[in-house]
Amino acid sequence: MTWSDLPIDLIHYTSSHLPIVDYLRLFVVCTSWNYVLSNDVPNGIQCRPSPWLLLPSEAGEASNSLTFREFTIKEEETSVGCHLRFSSLDSYIIGRRCFGSKDGWLMTLEKEDLQARLFNPLTKAEISFPSLFTIPKDEGTDEECLRDIYFQKIIVSSNDLSGTAIVIYGRTKSLALERLGDQTWVLGPQLPLYAIMHVEQFEDVYYHQEDKRFYTITHFSMVLAFDVNGKNLN
Repeated sequence: MTWSDLPIDLIHYTSSHLPIVDYLRLFVVCTSWNYVLSNDVPNGIQCRPSPWLLLPSEAGEASNSLTFREFTIKEEETSVGCHLRFSSLDSYIIGRRCFGSKDGWLMTLEKEDLQARLFNPLTKAEISFPSLFTIPKDEGTDEECLRDIYFQKIIVSSNDLSGTAIVIYGRTKSLALERLGDQTWVLGPQLPLYAIMHVEQFEDVYYHQEDKRFYTITHFSMVLAFDVNGKNLN
């Protein structure tokens, strides 16, 4: 039996045990393998996860490619190298800044319209969020600095339409919340007024998959938790 005639089930089984770099190489083995694996892409890539580091581009936001560092490959073990470049992404990344990631998806934010999107660099699938312009701005905020300074971090609970997104924003580092599919961002959990005293509120936020809760650390090193609806802050 030739490689191109391997049963589909066997191709699926093999690909599910490979790191993502080797998984991508399967696409170019032959036309039939490419066809089988390409049909699987809309339903999610099934392979053994491996950590990647997204590297900055020398061309900045004018670049239409992404470069990653693959930590499971040692440079001396392969002639391909450990830097993987995804080219011709054009409108998917040009003019956008990366604000985080979730299970291989990148959270990007455009400079002009502050449109936040989850983007999968392998499948080119996207999930859009309301523009961050729907969040009230502090008085005297410089419009040119909105994306790069005013918004610090965006975290999502999942990369599908059932998830919740949290953004840290503003001079006081407040939280805004959005359930995927909503039209606007809404005010998230806040600290009591007596605990704020015009200083920064939240320094970081993280979603715990097993607990189904967001955890955040305050300016005074307190750890607080709340659910995906922004309720039950404790």
